[in-house]
Order: sequence, then structure tokens, then C-alpha cells
Amino acid sequence: DLLINPSWKKIKDKSFNKKIISKLPSSLIKYLGKVKSISLPDALEINSNNIMISGYKNTLIIKKFKKKHIKNLENQIFIYNKIKEKKLPCPNILNTNEGYLFKLEDNEIGIALNFIDGKYFNGTKTQLKNTAIAISTCMNELKSIECSNFKINKIFPDNSSEIIEQFMILLSSKKSFSDKEKLFIKKNYNKIISIEYEILKKLHIFDNIDFKMFHRDLHPHNILINKNKVSLIDVESILPTKWPIAYGFAIFKLLRQFCIGKEFNQKNIKLMHDFIDLLFLSSDIDGVNYKILFIGARIEILRRILVIMEGNLNNKISPWNSVMGIQIRALNEVEYIESKLI
Repeated sequence: DLLINPSWKKIKDKSFNKKIISKLPSSLIKYLGKVKSISLPDALEINSNNIMISGYKNTLIIKKFKKKHIKNLENQIFIYNKIKEKKLPCPNILNTNEGYLFKLEDNEIGIALNFIDGKYFNGTKTQLKNTAIAISTCMNELKSIECSNFKINKIFPDNSSEIIEQFMILLSSKKSFSDKEKLFIKKNYNKIISIEYEILKKLHIFDNIDFKMFHRDLHPHNILINKNKVSLIDVESILPTKWPIAYGFAIFKLLRQFCIGKEFNQKNIKLMHDFIDLLFLSSDIDGVNYKILFIGARIEILRRILVIMEGNLNNKISPWNSVMGIQIRALNEVEYIESKLI
């Protein structure tokens, strides 16, 4: 149920391509060589603002941001420089003759990253092992980065019940969801409420766990595999959180992909246990147990559902509506995987 390769569509509009090239710092033009093509993410790549530019010398990725987010971008550049310094398996930011940030439009700025070729993680045995090692290396280094300059959000909103109630009242009138989607959400209302109740009862478990820098969105589309080399992308998702949230969500999403088309036999269950053990092999995190990891996964999944719900309140439409069903199904899937491992 996933794309195998990152999906890009070449732009044939010469005036669009010429405009993009004209905005690039001269050092990037030199880095690229003569430009061969400019591509945008396919429609299947959800909410991506990336541009891929292929030249005869090199290929790079331009990431676009609104100028009002410049403070967040300064923090991200700090992370990118730490990635380069620590030689982590992530994209590297390219410094230009205009600096790391350069103007694209009056209200839009960009950064340039080296292009990483590869296919998305699809859960083979070899990928499982190599990915666990890459994540372990990355997470162990990231958590040592000072996070005091970053905004620290609660791991779960205080007003979760209010958000759910308001969204469910408005759902029937929402034209941004099909009748089929509305019916699916309503059928899963009791599941959402029961998971919320469980989370609220157990949130105190996380009180004594510090916020640290982790990649908190490690799903198959944020992991690129090229032969045996694993790269973790979407550096913007490296933010302060608590380790059971970051690790728990990653474990669920990657083991879910591993399980597709496979039996839950002893051999595969052992591989899943080995994957989790490898993640924490060189970690100094104390008290790792599967239950807290799966609670962490539930917290992150329901938090995302609540973000979508809240994004539809006050006559708004969330840009993430298309993945609401995926997130709700994940509440059932995480329970199923947990039942096989514990």
C-alpha cells in the first residue's frame, strides 16, 4: 500500500523552469552544471514543497518555506550543521554564495540539499537490520543536541476531548470528507474515545522522561534505501520529544510495513524482536519495555488524528484530511502488532 520509489513529475513548462533557475544562487548553478530537468513531487507525495533540479554535474533538492517561518529555519540549519558535523545518515544542506537561506519569492525562501537516490523502505529482512542500525546511530547522536532554543510542545493536547467532540458535531456538514469517509470516522468513534481514555490514564508515566531531540516521523517514506545504505530524510521532523514517542512511532510504522504479506510465525516475530533490540543496542536509555513503546505509538497516532480534527474546526480545512483514514486504521493496527510481540 506504499509507493516503492519517490515519485517525481518533470515540468515541461519552459517559463516555469526558467523562473526557478533565475532564483537560484550562482554557486548552486555552478554545482548543478547545465540544468537537465526540474521536477515536482507527484500528486501521491502528500504536502511536499520540494523541487528536484537535475544538472549534468549534480542533482539537488530545493525545499521551500514561507518567510514567516525563518526562526524555525534557523533552528533547522543548526540541526543540518550538526548532521554534517556528526556524519549522520541524513541529507546535507548546501551552503551558497547567499548563505544557507536564499530568496525565492517575496514571501518565500529556500534551502538546498544534496539529492539522495534510493527506494523507500519496504520491509525486507536486510532492510530491517540496516535500518535499525541507521536509526540507532542517528537517534543516539541527536539526543545529545541542546534543544532549549526549540519550541517544546506537549506530547498530547490538554483539550483532546473538546477537539473530538467539536469535530464530531461538525463532521456531517464537512464537504471536505466523502460520505464513505464520514461513515468510517463515525464507526471508529468509540475506538478513538477508548484510546484517548487509555492515554489520559497513562500520560503520567512520561512525566519523568526528558524532552530530547529525536526524529519523530520515521515512517517508510522518510527512509531511503540504496543497496545497503540507509538514509533518514525529512530533517524538519527532528524536534524535541520524548524517546518512547519517537521510537514507538517508528517501530510501529516500520514493523507494520515489514508485516505486509507475511505470516506471524516464530521466525518473523523473532525478526521483529531483533529489530527493536538493535534500535536500543548502543543506547543509554534505561527502562525500555515494549508496553511504553506501544503507548508512545498510540499517543503519536492519536495526536495526529487530533491535529487533523482541529484543523477542520472554525470553518477550516486541514491539509491532512486525506490521511485521516490511515491514522484511524493505525489505532487498530498498532494493537494487533503489539499483541503479537508481547
